[in-house]
Amino acid sequence: MKKILSISLIIILGASTILLSRNPRVRALLLSKKHFIPSELDDRVHYEPNAEQYAKDIAEFLQFAIGKVEREQFSSFKKSFKVFVFASQESYNKHFGDPPGSPSRGGSLFGNIYISPRAFNFEEQDTHKETLIHELSHLNLRLALGLSSIFGNIPFWFREGLADNVANTGGELVSDSMAIIAFRTGNSFIPDEKGRFLTLIPDYGMQWPMFKKQGKMFVRYLRNDCPGSFRKLLIAIYDEDSFSTSFSKFFGKNVIEMWQQFIDSTF
Repeated sequence: MKKILSISLIIILGASTILLSRNPRVRALLLSKKHFIPSELDDRVHYEPNAEQYAKDIAEFLQFAIGKVEREQFSSFKKSFKVFVFASQESYNKHFGDPPGSPSRGGSLFGNIYISPRAFNFEEQDTHKETLIHELSHLNLRLALGLSSIFGNIPFWFREGLADNVANTGGELVSDSMAIIAFRTGNSFIPDEKGRFLTLIPDYGMQWPMFKKQGKMFVRYLRNDCPGSFRKLLIAIYDEDSFSTSFSKFFGKNVIEMWQQFIDSTF
């Protein structure tokens, strides 16, 4: 029996290793970063050759961005991290595990932040500052709770809506008035009450910019309409309490009931 269990364990570990090795994020993590240079202004910032000015801009803003996230999310950063600044979009996509041609401006991966050149040349309202704050919002949660607690507990729309409100990002191509028209015509996503661990980016049945705008507006409504309840919810999240239970406890309504109240407020 022990021999059978040992063989089964080896098979499981082998299969897991193969699956992980095929994950683009895992493959990206294994790439060497020896060519990155620590910033003289802040050694948490590391940059590729030819990205020194980008790194300077990030390093000068980093401490302010950290403070903003900690204040608005009621939690300090629990672990140290690095910010990797890339000289080309191609290099960013390769090291972050994005497909070739991806236009991403930044992301957080395995406890660090990655910033692409596009964050400094974005056509809409965002700059590298907003990108950095947005990714710090995500990282603050991940360093405190770990991936399993986040993805299995906190719904995706809330994580994105929170980061977009803290950073003033999200839905740059969609105005509030456009989103309100969508609400009134029934073109809206339905917020879930918990995370989906096996689905990191759920399909909410609409284009990404519209989803981002609607999620941002809902979280903004929760924060502005019931600031005390919102603060208690965030503190409970960092204490690893159930999102759905805490939400109902502090707002006096479940997520769908508050969503309907929010929709009604747009009419």
